[in-house]
Amino acid sequence: MESPLHAHTKTYLIITLDGGYSSTFNTRTEEFKPWTVSYHQAGVSHSSRYAASGARVLYVELPMDQIKEFWGTSISHLAHFSLQGGLVEWLARQCYNEFTTYDSFSSVVLDGLIMQMLAHLLRRRLGSLQRLPTWLGNADETIRGHFTEPLALTEIAKRVKVHPVHLAREYRRYFNCTIGEQIRRLRIEYACEQLSTTNLSLADIALASGFSDQSHFTVRFKQQIGMAPSHYRKAVRMILFPRNSVSAAHEADA
Repeated sequence: MESPLHAHTKTYLIITLDGGYSSTFNTRTEEFKPWTVSYHQAGVSHSSRYAASGARVLYVELPMDQIKEFWGTSISHLAHFSLQGGLVEWLARQCYNEFTTYDSFSSVVLDGLIMQMLAHLLRRRLGSLQRLPTWLGNADETIRGHFTEPLALTEIAKRVKVHPVHLAREYRRYFNCTIGEQIRRLRIEYACEQLSTTNLSLADIALASGFSDQSHFTVRFKQQIGMAPSHYRKAVRMILFPRNSVSAAHEADA
């Protein structure tokens, strides 16, 4: 089974228990085997393909307001990351065992295990970002907070008081993408969420996502997602609401 490009509305740690599947993030595909632990930030688009035998996973919802109290804004730079084997596998097995043998002490034990898993993931992933300059972090926050608005490189550079060329070079070095690619990705991810969760027209979603018009939105969306926005909306709803989709199809046939 395959699921089309979609994004979760909440942030999770996901423990693969058995079976297997793969997820594609932009052009990068990752395999998830039993006892892989992965962090998925809300709003990060991906598609998935499942093995013939299926897969079983444990979702651990992370309340971001509480998580940020421990790690601050640095966690916002972690869109997706996964680990398997070693300490993280041991923690995952302990977590699942506690989950399946729940008692009055389990909530405290689970909190501790989940925080350890998250800390282990963050320590590995954020090592390269520990020396992230403050001004560059501010630039990234500006992009994430205003991606639906017209944003020029010179304007962002002016806000953080660096030269535009320096900003462009350092942003790509730290985040492995250009500022333009990041803005486009955030806009498409936001549009995916709107297509999945609202009944707004394509024109309204295009404008709300920061595109100049529906035509421009459709071209960019198809380039990144591989299908038109209208087809994406239908595909997602077939998965999320199969009964409603079948009923609607029968009514249309009648």
